This record gives sequence, C-alpha cells and structure tokens, in this order.
Amino acid sequence: MWILAWRNLWRHRRRTVIVGSAIAASYALFLVVLSIEDHSHLVMRDTAERTIGGALRVEGSGFSATRSIEHHVPDGEALAAELLAHREVREARVEVELSGLLSSPRDNAGAQVRGVDVDAWPTVLDDLFLRVGEGTFLDPDDPQGIALARPVARDLQVELGDRVVLTLSDPQGEMTRALFHVGSILEVEVGGPEQIAFLRIEEAQRAAGLGDAVTSIGLRLYDSGERFALQSALQALVDERRPDQGLAVLTWDEVVPDLIAIIEIDRAFTLIMLSLVFLVVVFAIANTMMMSVMERTRELGLLGALGLGPWATARLVLYESVAKSAVFMGIGLLIALAGHAAISRWGIPIGEAGFDYDVGDVHIVEPVLYSHMNPESWLFASLLIFGLTTLAALHPAVRAARLQPTEAMRQWK
Repeated sequence: MWILAWRNLWRHRRRTVIVGSAIAASYALFLVVLSIEDHSHLVMRDTAERTIGGALRVEGSGFSATRSIEHHVPDGEALAAELLAHREVREARVEVELSGLLSSPRDNAGAQVRGVDVDAWPTVLDDLFLRVGEGTFLDPDDPQGIALARPVARDLQVELGDRVVLTLSDPQGEMTRALFHVGSILEVEVGGPEQIAFLRIEEAQRAAGLGDAVTSIGLRLYDSGERFALQSALQALVDERRPDQGLAVLTWDEVVPDLIAIIEIDRAFTLIMLSLVFLVVVFAIANTMMMSVMERTRELGLLGALGLGPWATARLVLYESVAKSAVFMGIGLLIALAGHAAISRWGIPIGEAGFDYDVGDVHIVEPVLYSHMNPESWLFASLLIFGLTTLAALHPAVRAARLQPTEAMRQWK
C-alpha cells in the first residue's frame, strides 16, 4: 500500500512539488519564528533574574507590590549566610532598594537607589549593563560616596565631588535626608537602567533607618530551572530561622508577574498568526487531494472492483498525504536548521534602539534578534503541522471510501 501511495504521489510531479513547497516553506517559517521568539523569551528571563539578583528572592511579604521599606528583612546578612549554606544556592546577595529624591543645588531627580555590598559590585554592574565611567565605584575609603548613572548626573547637573541630598521615607513613614557626594559616574550600556544610583549597603541602611535590615536577598542557584522545586524548601528554612516575621521566598516569575504575562501573550499571538498562515496551506492540501480523488474516480472504482475495500481505499489516500508531508517537512526541517544556524550566528539587526521596554523594574532592550532552538517548541510545531496536513486529507479519503465501484466505472469511460 505504501509503495502504491508513493507512486501515486509522483504521477503529477508539478502539483506535488507546488503543494509540497508550500508545506516546506511554511514549516520552516514556523520553526524559525518560534526559535527567534524563544531566544527573546530567554533574554527576558535572563534579564529578570539579573535584575532581581537571582532565580529566587527573599523579601518582606508585600515588598514587591508596594516597594515600601516597611516590608524588610531583619538581620539580612545573617540570613543570607544561612541560605548560602544550602547546597543548591550558588550566591546570596543582600540589597537595600530605596525609592527617593536626589537633589543638588541646581536640580532634582527621582532615582532608584540601591545599597549593595561593595565586594559584589562588579557582578551587580555587569548584571545591570552598567560600567564605571568616571571615579571609583563605592570607594571603601569614601563611605559618603554615591555612584550615579550618567542620565541622573546629567539631570542633577553634577560632576565628581559635587554634593547631593537623598530624601526618602523611613520604615515609620517619616521623611529623612542624607548628604552624599558624587564618587563615580556610571555609563549605561544597551539594556541598562538609566535612573539608578548606588550606595554602600551600610550607608543605605543608615540613610533609611533600617539598622541591620535589608529589603531583599537575591539567591542565585546552580540550576535556575529548579527554582520552583527549591522554593518550598527554602521557604521552610526561612520560616524556621525567622518565624513570625512574614518573610516570603519568591521566584522571579512572582516578582515580575507582568513579564510572564507578556511572554504568554506573545507566544499565544505568534502561534495564532503562524497557524493562520498554515491554515491556508491546509486548504491547498485538501483541495489538491480532492482533485486527485476526482481525477482517479474510475481508477479507484476499478481497485474496488478488484477487491480493495472502502477503508483500504481511504488509507491509500491518507498514505499519499502522509508521504507528501513527511518528505516536504523533512526538506522544511533542513531549511529551518540552516536559517536557525545563520540567525543564531549573525542575528537580525532591528535598529539601534531595537525592542526597548520596561516591565516593572526590568528594562529589556533587544537591538538584534537571535535564534534559540528549543526542542520542545520544534516538536510541538512538527506534531501540529503533521497533524493538520493529515487532517486535510480526511475528507478526500472519506470521499474515496464512499465511491461505489460500479457507479465510478460507469461515470468515467
């Protein structure tokens, strides 16, 4: 039966090649677009993890929603050391995140002020796509120094050594002020936050009246894919070490839920658009198979008269569709692999700014699109397209099965 289906497939080579080319091209397009999208989603996830300090974060319950330092983590460095002892935790980073107003004698500017451990500053800057442009970043011999992103320094009209005042609210809601001077100015690379400033963590705690508390502990894991499995275990550890303090262990997905929503909407929209494109191909396949059945009415009737049953006739038509899909999907797979290899190496430039958007505290910029092959996405697309091409042949197959041999042979002489 398969041999007969294969021979029938090439009886009208031009028609087979035209329809098969549509299958190959749409299948390759499907895979390449999914791969580009998968890479974009990887960039989003990686940027989110780098921004919040890790795959998991310990914070006071409600901090992510309110950004208020009223929800803090008491004795943060001690708790970070205890969490770092867990075998799956690679790094524990304490931070104090403050939202305040920076003032100079010439102007004011809003900024996110982050108090960081001086020993961790190279990683912090790399994670946020920043680099030191002028001065020394949080010089240990200069506790009153503040590091400003270049746009903030420009807004304040300050240079190295100039004084700035930080105004913010303490955990009790009282306004506090602290004086600093510009110790360094940071250059913002593509994807970096523009309205940001850094203090030594001790100075940030002092300015906000937090004592030894921090606002968050970022946890980097050896395998970020295990964050959901580790979340409950680390939450139990935090509850044991800090009972009745209302601390929460959150995944980056929970810290930035809007980003997850964007990823899901983007994937759904892409699948809908690609499915609509391929739906046109499915109708073309169905039309071609129906023409093939109508052209061979007498032939199929003769096969029935020779003893080929109705469902065997239907299988013959289905086998032809399956063979056509397999051959041209194989060609489409080769095209997709070549496209993926080229895009993953050279990328697709989309302008100097590229895609530039903010989701919560996460700033994402993609000036060049690259490709990432996700086996699950490719398998899903392959099964979907193979299933649709097979379904397209069902109606012609049923039509062939219902042919009465005597009527079919009488109709076509």
